[in-house]
Amino acid sequence: MNYNLFFDPQNWLRSGRLGDRRPGGHGRDGPVSGTPVPSRIAIASLDYIAADRVGVEAMGIDPRWVGYLQYCEQVGIGNYDISKIEVRGEKIAAVARKYRLHSNTERNLQWMAPLVTQ
Repeated sequence: MNYNLFFDPQNWLRSGRLGDRRPGGHGRDGPVSGTPVPSRIAIASLDYIAADRVGVEAMGIDPRWVGYLQYCEQVGIGNYDISKIEVRGEKIAAVARKYRLHSNTERNLQWMAPLVTQ
């Protein structure tokens, strides 16, 4: 999944679309069918990687867990470095909430494990 998402920002950057964030969801079946989280923030950027990086911070999720952001950062797509992202309005710390993670989080983090060869 993370590898497939890695290729999408390359298309997003070419298209020049604005990224947006809708009300989030968290918990067992989030974000699509999870419990709604009334975060009352908007994140917009021409750089989808920067927008997602800010969103991950605002959701209280370790950004190292988000594989496609890691892959994009490694090849220089988008801005992953939070210290180089201009945030207007409230500081991230002021709006951050700790989201409950999806029930498949452990399985989704398997991409981080060392490759085991047989």
